[in-house]
Amino acid sequence: MPTLGGPRFERGSSDMGQAAYIIAARRTALGRVGGLHSRRRVEELTAPVIAAALKDARIAPDMVEEVVLGNSTAGDNVGRLVGLAAGLPDTVPAMTIDRSGSSGLDAILCAARLVAGGERDIVVAGGAESFSTAPWRIVKPRTVHQLPRFLPQDDLNC
Repeated sequence: MPTLGGPRFERGSSDMGQAAYIIAARRTALGRVGGLHSRRRVEELTAPVIAAALKDARIAPDMVEEVVLGNSTAGDNVGRLVGLAAGLPDTVPAMTIDRSGSSGLDAILCAARLVAGGERDIVVAGGAESFSTAPWRIVKPRTVHQLPRFLPQDDLNC
């Protein structure tokens, strides 16, 4: 498989690792909370972006070895849902990283480590959020004197 510059190391070699490259980048259109895409699930927003990035990079879906997505609002394995919705084979493993505020960046770093460590050659990585569909959390009162006061909080602020 051709590489984009830099040396190519075989898995299991004694070298420290191989270089990891970002070869395509895409994002969803910007919108307002409660706007045009407010009823679309995260995977519905993200899958076309992943499919377009793969097309830009001329990478067939069956060449992808793993999906790593950052998400802190959906509660499901968004990496898996997005991979399947983008047309990747169901044999491609996927994970979702939830670190509020840095999930997408951490997903990219995790993917780079998988490539640099020789475990994977092609990994789809990024962040996926929908502020319109982010859940609310109910914060319970801390003392009996605050009953029945329950405070809803946007999950993005927790």
